[in-house]
Amino acid sequence: MAQRGDDLTIGIELDDVHNGKQLWGQQYTRKVADLLMVENDIAREVSQRLRSQLSAADQQKLTLGSTGNPEAYQLYLRGKHYTDKFTKDGFDKGIDYLNQAIALDPNYALAYSALAYNYINQDDWFMAPREAGPKARDAARKALALDERDAEAHVALAIESQWYEWDWAAAEREFKRAIELDPHNGNAHGYYSWFLPSMGRNDEAVAEARRVLQIDPLSTGDNGNLGSVLVFTHQWDKAIEQLRGAIDLDPNYWFDYCFLGRAYEQKGRYADAIDTFQRGLKLDGNIELWAGLGLAYAASGNRAEAYKVLEHLKEMSANTYIAPYNVALVYAGLGEKDQAFDWLNRAYDTRSYLLAVYLNTDARLDSLTTDPRFSELRSRIGLPARKTH
Repeated sequence: MAQRGDDLTIGIELDDVHNGKQLWGQQYTRKVADLLMVENDIAREVSQRLRSQLSAADQQKLTLGSTGNPEAYQLYLRGKHYTDKFTKDGFDKGIDYLNQAIALDPNYALAYSALAYNYINQDDWFMAPREAGPKARDAARKALALDERDAEAHVALAIESQWYEWDWAAAEREFKRAIELDPHNGNAHGYYSWFLPSMGRNDEAVAEARRVLQIDPLSTGDNGNLGSVLVFTHQWDKAIEQLRGAIDLDPNYWFDYCFLGRAYEQKGRYADAIDTFQRGLKLDGNIELWAGLGLAYAASGNRAEAYKVLEHLKEMSANTYIAPYNVALVYAGLGEKDQAFDWLNRAYDTRSYLLAVYLNTDARLDSLTTDPRFSELRSRIGLPARKTH
């Protein structure tokens, strides 16, 4: 899709993937204001090419949760675009555009589900969980009240149930409902692949992450997602290969550097780990990159630099939310167990998503796992026994 002034050009292909041939292709050039009409033209022509006539009920399902307001739709697309950058500025702009879309159409379910997705992904990065979680839950429930078949709303509610509610049964139920509604939904499979390792279901997790890549093999986020799952399941060499490939696809996506640095650190390649985290920090100053850098310094024996990172994190906390889990990591790397558990308990008090996703999988905490305080913390959260890799 390309836009030049008020003109919008959209190229569509309908492919037979099994037989490797194109069934149909068409290019549409319309005014931006006619975007909704273009969508209807495309849907009708694809339907005709498939020689299937949609029933009235099916047609209604296609329009539920959508909007009849072209301006609201444009704002929704911009909101999703900025949200997917996964940066503070991107999240802020995403919220602004999505709220504008909702103001124009208060019954726009997809805008509410995108808003829920925005809020939950700020959890423990730029927004405290007790703020992000309820906002995400309320927006997702609003979307589902308008359209129960909104797969993205079920994904957002699944993430919120896992990350904030720590309700594993509800999270899995919502993930499965999203996949049932939209089997090719990359977010549903991707976030489900993050859920499974904490439940000790590593083979399923990798299979889900690979399933996402079958949907979009060249997606930067999906390639990085498989790399992150390989980190969760402690497959360091495969993770390094996968994440280096993801970074080759998009060197500016900062999140992949978090997991590549972790894999290098676990392999004892400390110089590579430190360099990777520093490269990531040039793109974005996210707290997870700082924590990874501090721990890599500690693991390499450079305690002085590790303490400098700790001081930097504490200085940052005067102006922005700092997830306690990340401070705990650096103390764990330094061998200061009491301090590490103090910060892990602070993470528990804030209902940190990092506990829900990382605690059962994070090899950087291996030095703490024989301490009774670790199993007691895991029990309070309700996680199953930590899987031995």
